[in-house]
Amino acid sequence: MLDGDAYVPGEWRAAGELLAARGCAPLEARHRVVAVGSNAAPGQLRRKFVNHGVRPVVPMALADVPGIAPGVSAHVSRWGYVPAAPVRTPGESSRLFVLWLDERQLAALDLTEPNYVRRPLTDPPPHPGGRHPPAAPPSCTRAGTAAWRTAPAGRAA
Repeated sequence: MLDGDAYVPGEWRAAGELLAARGCAPLEARHRVVAVGSNAAPGQLRRKFVNHGVRPVVPMALADVPGIAPGVSAHVSRWGYVPAAPVRTPGESSRLFVLWLDERQLAALDLTEPNYVRRPLTDPPPHPGGRHPPAAPPSCTRAGTAAWRTAPAGRAA
């Protein structure tokens, strides 16, 4: 869990207790968001939330997410890098971080991602504790994603 300036590793069972001890919204009141790219980095999330006056206390868990994989957006950011973006991969899954965001965190994250729009997953990853809250929306780039033409093994594209 991201807890202010620290990343606190631990058992998922303790996440609810840590949230309650800090006076934060419980897991059941949070939105699951699949993090593709820098939003999976505790330091990046902390910066985004602190810059928007939002308390950076965020449960995070690795999950096997069906149907998407990390890719790259078809745009260059204003800082000069090509950001990550989810790419549809039917029949495959990727191990990605899932964030549990409260309402203010979700709004702040959206403000930091002007080139993205959240989309619901058709097959969301399960909750580490076995419960299944509402679907987790990853952010899809408005510019689309970059793709490379590939050829079967042993043949040039």
